[in-house]
Amino acid sequence: MGRNTSVLSFKVQHAFFDFVLISGVLVVYFLVFMGKSVQPERFIPYCLLILLSWLCSIYYFGGYDYQRIQKLSHNFRLVSASCLVAMVISTIFTVVYPGSFDALTLNASTLAFVPLFYLLRLFFTKTVSSRMPVKNVLIYGAGWAGLELIDELRERDYLKFRVIGFIDDDPGKVGKLLKGYRVLGGYNELKDVVEEREVEIGRAHV
Repeated sequence: MGRNTSVLSFKVQHAFFDFVLISGVLVVYFLVFMGKSVQPERFIPYCLLILLSWLCSIYYFGGYDYQRIQKLSHNFRLVSASCLVAMVISTIFTVVYPGSFDALTLNASTLAFVPLFYLLRLFFTKTVSSRMPVKNVLIYGAGWAGLELIDELRERDYLKFRVIGFIDDDPGKVGKLLKGYRVLGGYNELKDVVEEREVEIGRAHV
C-alpha cells in the first residue's frame, strides 16, 4: 500500500471512528436519560445535528490532518472547539423546545464526554499511526540545511521517515558520520544508493 493511500486510509479510519463513537454516545444518552422525556421526532433531529456539528468541526479544525492530529495540543483545541459548537446547538434546542430539552443537562453531558473522546481519539491515533508504512529518506546535501532537516525529522517521528544517509558532492564529506548518519557518496553515486536502499523521497538543498 502506497504512502498516499495509507494517509487517506488514516483519515477515513478517523472519520469512521468519530462517527461511531459520537453516534454511540448519543444513542446511549437517549436511552438512559432522554427516552421518557423527549419525543423521538424531536430528539432524532437534535442527534443528527449534533453529530454533523462534531464531524464538521473536527474536519474544519484539522482533525483529519495526519501531521497536525499527532500533537496533543492540537487535539485538545479541536475537541474543545467541537464541544463549544455542540453546546451552542444544545442551547438553541433548549430555547426552541423549552419543555423537552434542558441546556444544563445537555451541556454538562457534553463536557463530561470531552475527556473520554479526547483520550480515546489519542489512543486510536497512536494505534493507527503505528501501522503506517515507513518511507526511506535520502537527504541530498550534508550542509547546514541537511543537518537542520535531520533535527526536524527527529522531532516528527510520527511522519514515519527513515533517514538512510546523505548524498553530498563534497569529496571531503563522503564517508563521514553526521548527526548519526553517513554521507554515502556524491551525485554520481545517487542512482545506485537510491536503488540499493529503496529510497522513495528525500532531499535537502544547501
